Amino acid sequence: MINKNITEPQRKRINNYNQIYNLNANLSNGNYQNGTTVIYDPSNTSVQHKHFPTNETDTKNSIHRINPGAVGKIIHRKVSNWRVIYYRVKFSGYKQALWIIAGSLKLPSELSANNRPDILIANDSINKSTGLQYINYIRSRHHLRPLKWNVHLATLAKLRNQQGYTDQKHFNHFTENGKWKVDLLCKQLHYNNHVLGENIAFAYAMNDTKTNLINAINLFTYDDSVGEHWGHRYNILRSDITQIGIAECTHKSRAYTAMEME
Repeated sequence: MINKNITEPQRKRINNYNQIYNLNANLSNGNYQNGTTVIYDPSNTSVQHKHFPTNETDTKNSIHRINPGAVGKIIHRKVSNWRVIYYRVKFSGYKQALWIIAGSLKLPSELSANNRPDILIANDSINKSTGLQYINYIRSRHHLRPLKWNVHLATLAKLRNQQGYTDQKHFNHFTENGKWKVDLLCKQLHYNNHVLGENIAFAYAMNDTKTNLINAINLFTYDDSVGEHWGHRYNILRSDITQIGIAECTHKSRAYTAMEME
């Protein structure tokens, strides 16, 4: 829940965001009906909840058991106190219905879509109006100052996505020699390197760029407990960063998201 003792500027930012960010209107996966068939498309850090989560990092009743590609039917929809949608899903072959964050559920038609362009890069206006705004909303809930947009960091994020869809198998943070890949990009571009954090991810693409972006941020922030141990969330909520660059793109059936922070 939002603390009642937040400052007036924080309250205004939250209220402004609540007016703009309508879960049903802006997210193509925000209002699946009961009975809808969905496919589980998690990140490697995702969990499934036996009971509806009571806070943003609630994993006391979570499991990591449902395999990617599992097919299920939605039996209930619920919005959390942190304004993220979860669905209770009964998966084929599993006895217990489980709560799944919306970003990990896709429609069969989206996974089989073959009419997407080879590459669709979101422009900075979308990355700023959707991605930056949403991250600053999340930070406001945690009494953190808003981040400013940095064009150099945005360029790095775009190049990191390009590396991802060019060589998806090696879309990670480090080279074989243990060097941070974004450091090498900074050197190539002659940027002063002050990058402190990086979040990168890819998943099956939805039909809406904004939904892809919000999905990625939600997975980074609220579904990051396995393997990364909330490392992506830590980056988004760091108190020592002041600037960010975000890039979102779709390459054929996959959506790629990168965030660079300093």
